[in-house]
Amino acid sequence: MRHQRVSLMRSTIAALLLVLLPTAVDAQDTRDCTQCPEMVPLPAGSFVMGATPDENADDYGSSKPQVRVTLSSAFAIGKYEVTRQEFAAFVAATGHRPLPGCFARRSDGEWERQPSLSWRNPGFAQTDRDPVVCVSSADARAYAEWLRRITGRNYRLPTEAEWEYAARGGSPAARYWGADPSAACRHANGPDLTQADAFNHKSDPDYFFQCADGHVYTAPVGLFAPNAFGLHDMLGNVWEWTDDCWTTSHAGAPATGDRRRDGDCHMRVVRGGGWNYGHVAVHAAFREGEDLQQRGGHLGFRVVRDQRVVSSGPLPMAEFLPLLIFHVLAIPPFWMLFRRVGLGRWWVLIVLVPVVGFWLGLVVLAWRRWPTFDRKMTPHE
Repeated sequence: MRHQRVSLMRSTIAALLLVLLPTAVDAQDTRDCTQCPEMVPLPAGSFVMGATPDENADDYGSSKPQVRVTLSSAFAIGKYEVTRQEFAAFVAATGHRPLPGCFARRSDGEWERQPSLSWRNPGFAQTDRDPVVCVSSADARAYAEWLRRITGRNYRLPTEAEWEYAARGGSPAARYWGADPSAACRHANGPDLTQADAFNHKSDPDYFFQCADGHVYTAPVGLFAPNAFGLHDMLGNVWEWTDDCWTTSHAGAPATGDRRRDGDCHMRVVRGGGWNYGHVAVHAAFREGEDLQQRGGHLGFRVVRDQRVVSSGPLPMAEFLPLLIFHVLAIPPFWMLFRRVGLGRWWVLIVLVPVVGFWLGLVVLAWRRWPTFDRKMTPHE
């Protein structure tokens, strides 16, 4: 009889553990929620950031000198640029309202700030799968903060070094598809013959890729071939915000790949070239600086997520309460079960009280962290 009681006790405790313990989250999950962007995990590693001395002369030397960077921690980065649909979900959930106005290209090809334009109407047609544009650095960081709140994981904008590491996909070449100019339109939506025809420009090979990708402005994400990391549109389509303060060169860049804070922090580095600039900018090392508040029909972003976090973080309070109620209601039947098999009140104290206390502790932890979920975004220094 005693052996049967011990066996039943062990079975009961095992069942409790299976039911009550939080489910582990795979750090390799590619999507943390239905409206979250798809993420690709990248390994830690080293690479040489910047352009070689004989390339990329048109950025006034800002992509030089080369710096060897070692990223000691793995991270995940968006497989695609953040889309209009994903940004719309953020706006609907938070009420975030980007300031009106957008720096956009007119029909004659000239650029000017147009007050009537916004991310919803950037001045050209887009699908929900096109990258969101006309968003500032602050808008992009607010989006990343929203992802952090709803997932408990550390989403943010990439550092400049993280972005270039991801864009190169392990290749030291200027473009991840190599030097073949005819391959550009299979891998990137950049300045090409489609755009030259649309704006009645000469098809100058010093400016346009000598091929046609079929898109004048942005293209839906994922249409073009990815790099070796499986990332799409790292070059072309839109310029992407990073979180680094602008500097006119790589001199003094952190060898750890951390964010630079020593430059002009009213500006941020943007990377990747886009549909709007000469093909020299569609280059892994090319960099420009944009004002923090700039909103343009050429400016978008993608996010990164730190992989140091191996669980999904605290559950939202709305999910904790049903769990707590369930376990409180579970006490009487387990009490009766334990009494029936003769285990007595001591087993109730040993098993049920710690289990309920465990969940109460989680609720208290979530409650203590809850106020931070609603804090307002402040500009980075």
